[in-house]
Amino acid sequence: MIWSAVWFVWYRDTPAEHGEVNEAERELIEEGSRDHQSMSAALSWRKMFSDSAVWYLCAAYFCYTYALATYLDWFPTYLKEYRHYSLKKGWSL
Repeated sequence: MIWSAVWFVWYRDTPAEHGEVNEAERELIEEGSRDHQSMSAALSWRKMFSDSAVWYLCAAYFCYTYALATYLDWFPTYLKEYRHYSLKKGWSL
């Protein structure tokens, strides 16, 4: 609750609402915000999915998730049913 109160008092939606931000910082932040808005407007779904790096990233996450799901779901069942291990036995090494 204390952290929420501090957050509410200190952090604001825009730099203009914050008393500790000077004029030069405000201008710099607003300039960066305008640049970000123009960059995000130029990005399209077609452009994003035509980039090979995006497909490599999707493939990497698919492989990571598949391996993680295998070892978190299938492997414990395999150890219990086919190797006859139990959690109690595994923790008492």
